[in-house]
Parts: sequence; C-alpha cells; structure tokens
Amino acid sequence: MKVHLHIGQQKTGSTSIQKFFEINRKALSKQGYLYPKSLGVDKQVGLFKQIDDLLDPSSQVYKSFFKEIEKSKCEHLILSEENLFTLKDELLDKVGQFLNSHFQDISIIAYLRRQYDQAASLYQEVVKGRVFLKYEAWIEKKLNQGYYNYTWVLERWENRFPEAKMKVKAFYNLLENDIRKDILNEISFPNIEKLNFNEAFNFKNTGIDTLSIEILRVSNAFVKKGNPKDPEAFRAKVRKYVFGKTFDKKLVLHYAQKERLWNEFLASNQALINKYQLSEDEYFLDKPKEEDGWTNDDHDPEEVLLELSRIYNLSEG
Repeated sequence: MKVHLHIGQQKTGSTSIQKFFEINRKALSKQGYLYPKSLGVDKQVGLFKQIDDLLDPSSQVYKSFFKEIEKSKCEHLILSEENLFTLKDELLDKVGQFLNSHFQDISIIAYLRRQYDQAASLYQEVVKGRVFLKYEAWIEKKLNQGYYNYTWVLERWENRFPEAKMKVKAFYNLLENDIRKDILNEISFPNIEKLNFNEAFNFKNTGIDTLSIEILRVSNAFVKKGNPKDPEAFRAKVRKYVFGKTFDKKLVLHYAQKERLWNEFLASNQALINKYQLSEDEYFLDKPKEEDGWTNDDHDPEEVLLELSRIYNLSEG
C-alpha cells in the first residue's frame, strides 16, 4: 500500500483538503484511495494524539485502523493533519517508527507559504483560540521553535523517513487555483470527474479584522487571569459578538515586520528552492512591498476595553 502523508503546513488550505476528502470518502475508495476515519472523521489527528495506541498491536485503536485498511482493499492510503508539520521530536520519532514499520512506500506532501504571509494568517487564527500574546511576543516564540525555518523542519521529517519521497509545494500558482485539485494531482488520483467539487465544499476559515483580533486577544488574557465568574461563557459571548460584527481593517503586517522575516529566512528559502527544485523562486525570495500595514496592536486600548466592557455586561446579563 502506498501512503500519501499530507503534513500541512497550517494556513495552506488544509481544512479545504480535509473536508473535501471527507465528503468524497466513498468516491475516493472506489478509485482505490482510502481516507480513513478510524483516526479522525475529517483529519487524522489520531496519528499523533493516539500514537502510543498505534504502537501497541493489542490496542483497539491499532486494530480498528488496520481492520479499516484490510476491509477497504485499497492500494493507496491518504493521511492528512496539518499539525504534524512541527511535531515535537518525541512524537515525530513515534510517528516515524509506526509508519515505517508498517508501510514501505511513503510520500510526504508539504505545502509552504512565505513566512511573512503565513505569520499574519496564523496569528489571527491562534488568537481565535486561547493565545493572549501580542504579535511580537508570539512571533519570537515561533522563531525560537524553528517553525519558519522550512529547511530545518523538512530535514526533521527526512531524518525520520529516509526512504520516503518528499514533495514540497509552494502555496502559490496552484493547479487551476484550487488546493484540492493540486493535491489530487500530487497523489496521482485518476478520474477526478468522479469527485464532488461543489464550491460550497471549498472551505475557508473565517477571517476577522484587527479590532476583533485584539478584542479576542485581550479577552484571552482576561480569562487567563481568572477575572470572569464563568470564563467559558464569557469566551463564547466574546466570539459571538466579534463574529457578528463587521469592521473594515484587516490584519496586514507592517513593512518592518515583514522585512524582518524576509531577511531572516532569505538564505534558508534559497536552500529550500535549490534542494526541492521549486520553480516559484520569486514567491519565496521577492522582497515584500513597502506598504503600510495595520495590526491589532495599532488599536487604542481604550477602544478595545470599551468593546470588552459591553461584552462583559452582556455576559453578566
């Protein structure tokens, strides 16, 4: 069985890919491609969250996974989980141990986005969760983790999968400008006309404006300090409030913030292009345009606190 392992990165259309595969699970199977649900309905989070069970042949997780494979009679296995991209060493070692011990033909697919675009998009997304750090503190943390040194990240995967074929793609100039069709091409899927490409299934995460981002960030800090009587109710109220409003300023990093990331990874990106023979060299190497940015840090704290006070009163009511 050939394994197609899609590892992200985050903010490169992974949710669209996963929703598309989930919706077309039966049609994929008829063409010999299994998108398993024993490790997760829409994506295979179990590949790392249940990795200890997968390493234990007596576990129910292990048995269910291989029973699904055997029953499918498929020749291809598709696994997709964007949070695999920067797994900690211990977990990555275990994932490598598991897959290498059961499959000999593995292809790893990674879509990459230039650092200064990806950082802005990812920061917006994580603040929707529980992140309370300002952008500068958050980006320092990501840089210290090595997240944006793509050559280093991919070398970690190559070290665990020395026999695997690594397919590295720029999140740019996609096949027919569609991430779903692009990845189908990468896994050599035949007869794509058999699949459902209804536009409603081309999922996109909801974007929010800079004031909403800052409201969410401050509310996360507020909750962390234990101020609301019912933090989860307050958190839910904040999200309902910000997603129900329309503001006009979208997050765009300031030129200095973009230039810093461009400078820091210029050599690394050149090495990436050379190693994986990427044709999109201008995408990774072109210097960012000198244009004004606007981030959540640019909002007046009083404006943010005023909005939060309204939400807090609503939640108290």
